[in-house]
Amino acid sequence: MTPEERDPKVHHQTARGARLALARKEISQESYRAVLASEITLRQAKELGRDRGPDGAGRASGGREETRTGSRSASAEDGADRPPQPVSRISKDDRSRACMCGCGRATAGVFAQGHDMRMFQVAREHLTEGRELTEEQREYLEVSGKLEHVRARIAEGDGKRQENR
Repeated sequence: MTPEERDPKVHHQTARGARLALARKEISQESYRAVLASEITLRQAKELGRDRGPDGAGRASGGREETRTGSRSASAEDGADRPPQPVSRISKDDRSRACMCGCGRATAGVFAQGHDMRMFQVAREHLTEGRELTEEQREYLEVSGKLEHVRARIAEGDGKRQENR
């Protein structure tokens, strides 16, 4: 899709994020085109992943649902004589997730308060003891430069030990 085909309402940073996500193979080509056409959001495209495009014939609904004609509960389909059951919804305000350092604490951000420094220890354990990293931890350490920083500190410490002998 050329810049002329991009929906003018799509923010230039969203278009840039979509290009980067496509380059990192986080989204599919179809999702990329749908984001630039303002049919779906970049977040929706990332949720679909790199193997799936938007639903339909290459077109997405952009989050707008079609009008429902039937019941929303399963009881209507199975023929039971029960009233429709309420649909469970997650609050939009509840955006908590597990802390990336691996402590298991719930947080609204990437880390619980002060836990970003724990990633230095995680990186050290990975390099010296072979600790397994999650894909998210590996990407964070590489992008932030903390992995290289820890490598340099380990090499510096090894150099000092050699001098003291």
